[in-house]
Amino acid sequence: MARTKARPPQEDESRVRLQRVMADAGVAARRACEDLIEQGRVSVNGEVVRRLPVFVDPHADRILVDGRPLRPPERKLYLMVHKPERMLVTTADEPEFDRATIAEIVDHPAKARLFPVGRLDFESAGLVIMTNDGDLANALTHPKFNVPKTYEALLKGRVDQPMLDAVRVKLRGVRKREARDDGTQGPVAIGPVPEFEFVRHQGANTIVRVTLLEARNRELRDILEFLGMPVKRLVRVGIGGLTLSSVAPARWRELTREEIQLLRRPRGGFVPRPRPLAAAPTPPPVATRPSEPRPRPALQSRELRDPRDRRDHAVTSRGERGRERPDRSPSAPRESSRAAPPPGKGGRPGRPGRPGKPIQSGERGRSAPRRPDSRRGPGPRSR
Repeated sequence: MARTKARPPQEDESRVRLQRVMADAGVAARRACEDLIEQGRVSVNGEVVRRLPVFVDPHADRILVDGRPLRPPERKLYLMVHKPERMLVTTADEPEFDRATIAEIVDHPAKARLFPVGRLDFESAGLVIMTNDGDLANALTHPKFNVPKTYEALLKGRVDQPMLDAVRVKLRGVRKREARDDGTQGPVAIGPVPEFEFVRHQGANTIVRVTLLEARNRELRDILEFLGMPVKRLVRVGIGGLTLSSVAPARWRELTREEIQLLRRPRGGFVPRPRPLAAAPTPPPVATRPSEPRPRPALQSRELRDPRDRRDHAVTSRGERGRERPDRSPSAPRESSRAAPPPGKGGRPGRPGRPGKPIQSGERGRSAPRRPDSRRGPGPRSR
């Protein structure tokens, strides 16, 4: 009897993973909750569990962590935070640096365990989302969902749209060169390239809107500075369909129901296609006369079963297509398929449209001598 491989229990609507229930209750992050389970510090209905996966019913099962029962699941919260410059997007900094974090400016009455979605540079400002919904955070940060992030950059100097298009080309070249330096062979996947859009000039500076599908650490700042367009200020103004509004720097507010739906929309894979690079104008199409259909060649009749009929049909198709064919009944004598010479002129019939070769008077009624054939041996010797 063949052995069947044991499968882990499947998650249904009423039973969810134990580490997820613990994270929703505010114990710790999911990875930290998995460590607590493997250390034997969690029990379900009086039984200590140490192996994953474990599926529980949060409404029926009794779960204890270090001998204390879990709190009821927290309400899902979604906050819009306006991060100022020189602030870390994290819940805690390293003790030796003691820098300001975004968690210090959020003091929600529910005292829920909130965490920021994604990251933002230390020197940049703008929109940051904080929530306790892990599924939504994964949908907004995972590369397969391609959620666009929109920034407004203040560049030093006066810049126009063709110069911004050249920056995109430069970014492609930089990524290809980095991949070659890492030892990549064959085609190189450079990933999505930022899209630049000119907004307006502000004195001697320029405001540009940048849309990113994949943000790399300080890549945008370094490339623009290398091309002579250093970034003086960078502010994130949008994530997906959500736009930063009605929030002062270092302040926060809860999202409305409509704004939460805008964040959930990228889950379906909707993403606007980046605007292509500027190309030369396409010349107008040249008006041409419609070509006439070529006549189809006439098909040979299937009634030509006799090889002699095929030969006569071939002669007729070359120059005598309009002439009536003689009677082919068995009692009728067979006539030659070649045309007779015109009266009053001696000559052989040639090809259609070419005169025949005249026949000498002494050769009338004679046949032309046969040319010797090498396969039949030498011809008759002349005396």
